[in-house]
Amino acid sequence: MVGLTTHVLRLTHERLADVRNDSPVVLDPLTFAESVISEAVGRHVLGAAYDDLGHLVADLLDALEEVIGNVLALPPAFGTPARRRIARRYERLRAGVASLIGCADASLRVPAPADPEPRPLVSLVAAHTPTGVDRRADLLIGALLAAQRVPAAAAGWVLMLLADHGEAQSQVRAEAVKARAPHADGALARQGRSPFTRATVLEALRLYPPTWLISRVARRRVHLGAYEFRAGHTFVLSPYVLHRDPSLYENPCSFVPQRWLGRTPASRHYLAFGAGLHRCPGTDASLACLVGLVGALTETNVLTRVGTVRADTRTSLRPEGIGICLAPIVSDLTVRSAASTTRREVRSLTNA
Repeated sequence: MVGLTTHVLRLTHERLADVRNDSPVVLDPLTFAESVISEAVGRHVLGAAYDDLGHLVADLLDALEEVIGNVLALPPAFGTPARRRIARRYERLRAGVASLIGCADASLRVPAPADPEPRPLVSLVAAHTPTGVDRRADLLIGALLAAQRVPAAAAGWVLMLLADHGEAQSQVRAEAVKARAPHADGALARQGRSPFTRATVLEALRLYPPTWLISRVARRRVHLGAYEFRAGHTFVLSPYVLHRDPSLYENPCSFVPQRWLGRTPASRHYLAFGAGLHRCPGTDASLACLVGLVGALTETNVLTRVGTVRADTRTSLRPEGIGICLAPIVSDLTVRSAASTTRREVRSLTNA
């Protein structure tokens, strides 16, 4: 995940440089996080070819948005214009990715040189996954699509909670500063030396799991307690509800990142990434992206929440209406005075 984390850090700093000049700025964290994470994953998956294929991913997402979460959308079997548009754009993207896999099949099955640059995922899939080209292309497209809305929603909740909890924000900042010390080993050091930031991400996803509903269909007859369900029965469970069960978590509705220090969430009680055969294959990549993004934003800024947050449950669980004000920390100001400045700037920005 070193290459992926490096992309996240670089893009986060570049995006920040584009939107401010050493003065407070209010960001839409969903838009900002999606911009960073989607491009970081795109470059991690496709390498330099992202410059040519990135727009095809965006085109496909635009088409999917017409259907996903739309209660009036007809099933795929009806072949509506929206469904045909999705199919056309998917095939264009698949053709581009399949072409990359074909090139990688021919040229990248060679021993890697000493200390090489990290290869893009498309090269590794081509070299080590023996399935057909279309199947491998579908796998990579799934990774590209998964890097869009859901991790952005997760980042929004993490940043909101840090903005609301100054002590946790200070600890995340301290880890980020330490990871950037001269002796730190780049992005890998940041990821490995940020246990509290990782715990903060896990706790935010416990309280606000973007995938807040999971459905499964029984393949055979199922007995649950005194109840019996036939094959074909659909079960729906909510990680949001499970994660707030007082029999599983102490102070279940409180934000307590310390509960995850030195611990790995139990798969039966923590479903932010699913569990079992259907567990998200991008769990480690998602955590790497979120730890890198949150650390980079918090390292040199005081975070303050702006606006009234509403939980949007139409697709993933998203904090709609949130803004995060970033006030730069400069050498002649303490974090406390920067926070005071932020509050004044927030009032002026929101009243403008």
